[in-house]
Amino acid sequence: WLDRLGLAGEIVWTVFEPRETSAARPGRIGLALRDNAGWLRPAPTPRADLDPKVKNVLLHLQLRGASFAQDLARGAGLDTAGTLAALWELFWAGLVTPDTFSAIVAGSAPSRPEAPRPAHRGRRPRRGARRAPLARLPVIGRWSVLTEEEALSPEEREEARAHLLLARYGVLSRELAQGDWSTLRHTLLRMEYGGEVMRGYFVEGLSGEQYALEDTLRDLETSSRRAEPHVLVTIADPANLWGRVFTLTRRDGQRAAAARIPTTWLIMRHGRPVLLVEGQGRALTTLAGWEAVDIAGAIRALQAVVEPPLPLRRVRRLDVEQWDGRPIRESEAFDAFVAAGFSVDGPRVSWDGHPGPRWR
Repeated sequence: WLDRLGLAGEIVWTVFEPRETSAARPGRIGLALRDNAGWLRPAPTPRADLDPKVKNVLLHLQLRGASFAQDLARGAGLDTAGTLAALWELFWAGLVTPDTFSAIVAGSAPSRPEAPRPAHRGRRPRRGARRAPLARLPVIGRWSVLTEEEALSPEEREEARAHLLLARYGVLSRELAQGDWSTLRHTLLRMEYGGEVMRGYFVEGLSGEQYALEDTLRDLETSSRRAEPHVLVTIADPANLWGRVFTLTRRDGQRAAAARIPTTWLIMRHGRPVLLVEGQGRALTTLAGWEAVDIAGAIRALQAVVEPPLPLRRVRRLDVEQWDGRPIRESEAFDAFVAAGFSVDGPRVSWDGHPGPRWR
């Protein structure tokens, strides 16, 4: 879906810490909505150390518009590998962007030398004559120049940041400012005077004054629906506040310490975490909001991890070994996992997308 958003022009892949020189360490790659990319990323600065071949590729992109690497290679008189190297040099300088996430993955993967091609004696190779398979799948999508937009004033930039954070969290407070709270607070006060936001104390656990959109307050007043499905999120998701702003608590009242890494997940019900999933499913810990009726929905949320095709899965299969610190086979959840189709594999239960044999 990231590739679809990129190909549709909804998002932009770019570098948020451009390299000042070719020898500098790589910067941070990120994505942004196309409407926000211009003010979120730092303005690129002209690079005097760019190789003439790299500048030639940039010139062809500026003249031709969005282009495939193969077309740029023919126009710039380079081979495909040299063109891709030039494009990545321009990418790290904050000057160009690819359409797709697959290009980002390909650019960060270790390169493999291509197999030598047989020499043609006395004649030029004909177009279309190559029949050998490609050493790797080609990168999907085109490359384009990142245009420089009109610079925002400091006030406009802070207002844009406030709108972005309000759209992300709904309610803003000091803990969610992600920067200078004093400056952002003045912007929010100005927006309050203009009738764009409301000020008050809306969410328990956030300190001091809070600001929210009127639509958000209506959503907060809506009573929860018990039938809402359970949702699995990565604890490292930037939009997830549990474990960072709000404390994760076990059912016994003890704090649940969890590393903010991609292999740690949370299963949520109506915005509140009920199950902590560590080690890509190996250890499960029930949290303060857990109820006995959550077991079926939590298992379905776990099983959804392996629903996509194998190349797109987070994990090839789930192996659950612990439940609340006890072996899964000795826990009260064991029967529910088996009833849901998990296979019993020694001390663990496993799910690879297909129900296992019935356990007796």
